[in-house]
Amino acid sequence: MSHATPPFETITGRSPYPWQQRCYDQLAQGVVPPELTLPTGAGKTSVVLLYLIALAQGAPLPRRLAYVVDRRAIVDQTTAELQAWIEAFADIPELRNALGALAAFERPGAAPVEVGTLRGGLLDTGEWRLDPAKPAVLVGTVDMVGSRLLFSGYGDGRSRRSLHAGLLGVDTTVLLDESHLSPAFAETLRQAEDLHAETVGARFRTLTMSATPRESQGAALESTDEAHPVLGARLQAAKYPTLYEVEGTAQWREQMLECALAHEKGTVLVFSRSAREAQRLYGDLVKALGEGGEERVGLLTGTLRGAEREQLTQRPLWRCFRDPQASRDFDGPVYLVATAAAEVGVDLDAEHMVMDLVPMDSLIQRLGRLNRSGRRSHSSVAIVYTGADTTYKADKDDWKNRFAAACARTLEQLQGLQRLAPQDLLGLPVDVIRDASSPAPGLVPLEADRVELLAATSAGMALPPVEPYLRGITDEQDAAEVQLFWRSDLERLMERGLSACEDALAMLPPRPRELLKVPAYAAAGDLAQIAKRVGPFQCLLFGSDGATSLLEVTADSRGLQRSLEYATLVLPARVGSLSEAGFLEPKAAGKSVSDLADDDEGLRFEQHGDEPPADLPEWVAGAVQWRIALHDEDDEEAEPHWWVYARRKAGELALNAESDLTRLARRKEDLADHNHRVAEAAARIGHALGLEDWMVEALREAGTRHDDGKASSIWQRAAGNRGSKPLAKSPRGQFRPGLLGGYRHEFGSLGKAERELAVSSDLSRDLTLHLIAAHHGHGRPGFPLRRQWDPELPDGISQRLAEDAEHRYARLQRHFGAWGLAWLEALLKCADAWVSSGYADQGGPQHD
Repeated sequence: MSHATPPFETITGRSPYPWQQRCYDQLAQGVVPPELTLPTGAGKTSVVLLYLIALAQGAPLPRRLAYVVDRRAIVDQTTAELQAWIEAFADIPELRNALGALAAFERPGAAPVEVGTLRGGLLDTGEWRLDPAKPAVLVGTVDMVGSRLLFSGYGDGRSRRSLHAGLLGVDTTVLLDESHLSPAFAETLRQAEDLHAETVGARFRTLTMSATPRESQGAALESTDEAHPVLGARLQAAKYPTLYEVEGTAQWREQMLECALAHEKGTVLVFSRSAREAQRLYGDLVKALGEGGEERVGLLTGTLRGAEREQLTQRPLWRCFRDPQASRDFDGPVYLVATAAAEVGVDLDAEHMVMDLVPMDSLIQRLGRLNRSGRRSHSSVAIVYTGADTTYKADKDDWKNRFAAACARTLEQLQGLQRLAPQDLLGLPVDVIRDASSPAPGLVPLEADRVELLAATSAGMALPPVEPYLRGITDEQDAAEVQLFWRSDLERLMERGLSACEDALAMLPPRPRELLKVPAYAAAGDLAQIAKRVGPFQCLLFGSDGATSLLEVTADSRGLQRSLEYATLVLPARVGSLSEAGFLEPKAAGKSVSDLADDDEGLRFEQHGDEPPADLPEWVAGAVQWRIALHDEDDEEAEPHWWVYARRKAGELALNAESDLTRLARRKEDLADHNHRVAEAAARIGHALGLEDWMVEALREAGTRHDDGKASSIWQRAAGNRGSKPLAKSPRGQFRPGLLGGYRHEFGSLGKAERELAVSSDLSRDLTLHLIAAHHGHGRPGFPLRRQWDPELPDGISQRLAEDAEHRYARLQRHFGAWGLAWLEALLKCADAWVSSGYADQGGPQHD
């Protein structure tokens, strides 16, 4: 027996299932199983816990685990569950100390494992990136993790594209849960693993998990699992179907409502694959129940804003679906109306279910929320469908026909099954499940040449989007989505231009509670309807390519959908259009939406004069601040009047190299001291990761010289430095980037380093120079624009430096591979961010 059991029992309160013990035994040997087939309710998420226990007990595994699931609501729930586990880790000294020993830096009071959330391009706090040697678990969606792995992070600018690709592409295991939802990304992960060069860092590994196998893959369950008293009950959980065929859509709604209302008590989960229909069913149920009906009905769709979804999970109704016994507190049945947002990963345990007909893979996922624990002897599932749901033309090969064909094949299987226990469904042949499942997209092979092109992130090439590698080729209408949130200060910011908007959102990025996700095609139509009601209005658009623009929304929606795909849109709060339940609703246009941005990590306030308001939290005095002048700065007699943004943690700002905020600090920083501290931090990271000595020295040398170009008089003038010593950082928003004229300080640093480093062609010198050139995302492959060059150097020398940077990049990428080179760059960037974050000033010990 291995050592998984004691810590697993301490953290979860139970012994592991047999399959969990077998999985741990593999992980403890450094073996990541390529795939696991497990039914819903078998505890798949626990693989993350098993992985961390194995890592703490010395298993040779990558230090980062990226848990990917294709549902935004599940990202939030999984993140919360992981944080609870990691808090438990902190209470077990042997685990806490073992994981802490892997990190390059020790921060007093910090968790032994960092948790990051990647489900929106502007959301991530970035704490997990400050120490690449520290164990971390990232939870994210296919789009957000996949695009970053492929050097094309949605919402990322130039610098963060290579940073994220490096950190995700080396020393990382990607765990793709419910892989049947993302067959294209599953294939891309396997191909990426094959393409990785192994010249540097720990290997990139992948693990796919699913309750719905599309291919003949080995199940993770054995006879010992079936005999387990808890897991066995879940596998044999009784679920009995009744099929209802009706004539049309109106009759379908009536029958769905009738089936739901037929239950006199207990918890009833009502599924619809359409968010619009789910909203209508929600309203019909509330109305049918009469007074107090809204207390007995909840709505869960992927199109709800985070705040309203959080409110749902705090209601007594939600507790009923986590523990069916709690429903006894209600006089009558309670209902949760849901879409696919509740199909995967949400830990619900309903007593009864009413649903429309869906393909087999969705059916299996939905049934996983019914009698999940196996405690009931009889749970019913009513399946309502129309003839149109199963009508298709065999000679027509579009998505709609393929979907109807899958529904028809699912119906055939249902007509032959009297019980739908997980064990019954596991007994279906894999080819039957595959043929009755949702239409699979066409797959696009990921080739080495394409990765090299994607990796050239500063080349400005107009490459096709990476979406086919994440989603495959499909004609399904609603694949692309857009994120929306509302800010009350947006119009004030837009008056001051795009850079002010970008900096404000970097200082105070959207929180999960603010965000609402909508299919791009639906959002385009709704926004046009909103403009009809309130008149044309401007929004701030963060495109999928990282570009920021002002978007004029009018009653004409033509061309709008394309702009919204995989983008984030910030709406003025006054425009409104948020329903009480939390979804986008044109009928609510003009009713202002509450701004939810301020919290304990960042806030905004108005300041008159030199002293901030007295009622601010204590942490604001030591925070990084960025401010907008509300007074006439040319009037020397005008009283200072500011609109101020305060950010508690500065690490993420330091990694946002597209923003002028990287030049801000809590205090002035001497250039020589900053370079020295970054050099030592980079060396510590290299040692903690076990890099060869020459690589560590290249990191140290690059850190020592990375900001030398800031000593230029043009840069110091932009920083407002009138002193004799060059500064590396400027406090309180005093930097004036317009004075630079496009000059890149890292190009100045590169020129100085080339002159002073020993002349040789060895790999160490090449790596040092490249790290200096690329630490803000340029130099991949070069500096083609004359305005980026050092104005204090002759053009001929600058042109040679730029060309040499391109050739050096190509040589190093051939040696280390695209992901390996990006990873080495990331180590220096993270060291710079660690120093700039202020954590290094807190007095905590650092590992040698």
